Amino acid sequence: MNVQIIPFPAAEVGLPEGVESVDEIHSPEMMPNFFNALNMLQQPFEELIEALHQDFVVAGMFLPWATESAAKFGIPQIVFHGTSFFALSAGESLKLYKPWEAIPTQTDGKDSKFVIPGLPDKIEMTMSQLSEDYKGETLFSEINEKVRQSEVNNYGVWINSFYELEPAYADHCPGKKSVAYWSCFASK
Repeated sequence: MNVQIIPFPAAEVGLPEGVESVDEIHSPEMMPNFFNALNMLQQPFEELIEALHQDFVVAGMFLPWATESAAKFGIPQIVFHGTSFFALSAGESLKLYKPWEAIPTQTDGKDSKFVIPGLPDKIEMTMSQLSEDYKGETLFSEINEKVRQSEVNNYGVWINSFYELEPAYADHCPGKKSVAYWSCFASK
């Protein structure tokens, strides 16, 4: 195996030296800097693809530009999600159906419950559990849209799960036998 390392440009975007993951960021104001640094990895990544003549690319979901990079070199790319079928299904159902919009406005709407539709199980949430990213334009909602577009335009999606762990949610997706996950939501 030949491991190549691309230096993370923390200092170039104003992050403390050595910060290379979201877990190491202690201030929400630094999140845009982190994602700017991720975007700065595209050019050196493409230089590696060109130099090493890769056959395919597997890239984490927060590197949506990798789909464009792989296409530039005519090689397939797969998006990797470090989460489960359940989490991805719940998130997609929230985006598609926006069930919180049906809750009447109350003086204290944070305790209002709603069911996430379209899932194999009855899953309830409260308004206080719902991320602001679903309700409006935020940095993460913009990034999630870029991730979604990269998933549509790539070869497939790998999910950090396996059938025996969550069969109802693997079966929830008709395309579970293939690598492509989001195709199960295309008809909704």
